[in-house]
Amino acid sequence: MNKIAKLLSLAALLAASAPLALATPITGTIGLAGSDTWTTNSITFNPTTGFVVLATGDFSGLLFQQANLGSFTFNTAAAHGIVLFATPAGSPTVTFTIDTITGSGPNPMIVGPNVAVSGTGVFHDAAPGFTDTSGTFTLSTTGTGLTSFSLRSDPVAGNPNATPTPEPSSLILLGTGALSAAGAMFRKRRIA
Repeated sequence: MNKIAKLLSLAALLAASAPLALATPITGTIGLAGSDTWTTNSITFNPTTGFVVLATGDFSGLLFQQANLGSFTFNTAAAHGIVLFATPAGSPTVTFTIDTITGSGPNPMIVGPNVAVSGTGVFHDAAPGFTDTSGTFTLSTTGTGLTSFSLRSDPVAGNPNATPTPEPSSLILLGTGALSAAGAMFRKRRIA
């Protein structure tokens, strides 16, 4: 009977830990559009004009939602902005924090009358079950102040949180197997 109790305890522990295993990286691409003003050192977005124009993967539910673009400086030593994606009513918010910025051109961010910026950052989804995920971005804006901001998640490269996480279905299968083994042992003892 002691073995059965141990197996049942193990099965209960595995079943209880299944929700902890749901942390998965954020995947997909998101494209934003909006308006801005910029100088040779920084870019400032009009917060009421940003919206999602492209959304794939985990971002697909954000298509045509409003987005709040955080203004930032081009100086890579400075603190960078956070891009907030407004989500459908009642849903958690997705953010992208810019970590590094690179550019091309003599400034190096300014190319003629345009700004061309790219870099890396981290996606954070306030919804339960997602882990912070590294990503890349490209931003371009024209002399007319129209912004094109494309972000892509990169759940493996450079992501400190990209550790292998067991699938919940595997844990459930393991727990079911443990329960079946316990049941078989119990039945065998009962028959004997």
